[in-house]
Amino acid sequence: MDYAGGVAMFAGVGSPITHAIGTGMHGVVSPAEIEAMEQFYLSRGCHAEIDLCPLADEGYLPQLSERGYRVVELNNVLARVISGDLPPADPRVVPGDGPTYSRVVAEGFFGPGEPPPEMLAIGAALSSGPLQPYLAFVDGRAVAGGTLNICDNTGFFFGDATVGDARGLGLQRALVETRLTAAAAAGCDLAFAATLPGSQSQGNYERCGFRVVYTKLTLRRVF
Repeated sequence: MDYAGGVAMFAGVGSPITHAIGTGMHGVVSPAEIEAMEQFYLSRGCHAEIDLCPLADEGYLPQLSERGYRVVELNNVLARVISGDLPPADPRVVPGDGPTYSRVVAEGFFGPGEPPPEMLAIGAALSSGPLQPYLAFVDGRAVAGGTLNICDNTGFFFGDATVGDARGLGLQRALVETRLTAAAAAGCDLAFAATLPGSQSQGNYERCGFRVVYTKLTLRRVF
């Protein structure tokens, strides 16, 4: 649903996509808007969760705090201009399909075993539209993945993970560089990503020319 200049998304209880994004960036957020968003999630049996940019309306955070929202995660948003010479394509990285990507990334995040249902649902969504998953292969086996979403000449890099026994091979950097090249070919002049502060992922992006532009809060109200 449209909400406070952004959107509130629902992709199943427990899905990492189930949250509100881009809100509070175009003016004051009213209590009625917050109430409607909360009912959207409450009626679907899940908590309300909001990714909040520090540049949002200054009155938004106090309202959320008064309603019982608490910070549950911090992420650094990194960006870089796409210009100049880009690294050559890494032969280990190729465009992939959603289901395979989901299984690889689920193993990277959660370890071996059957992927959670919400991860498989994300894989189905990645099989069409402007979302393109990429896979890195070692000895014919898909062992790492990352996704590129292109919108308004901007590339958003997300969903990066490598399975445990393939880490340390430079695959995540190769995935970032390949997506940079793909974004440039699609006419993008800006790229951005979000990582946990101080993580290996942040280091990989910084080695590819990305820099932190702000830290966003993830706020949650549990009903």
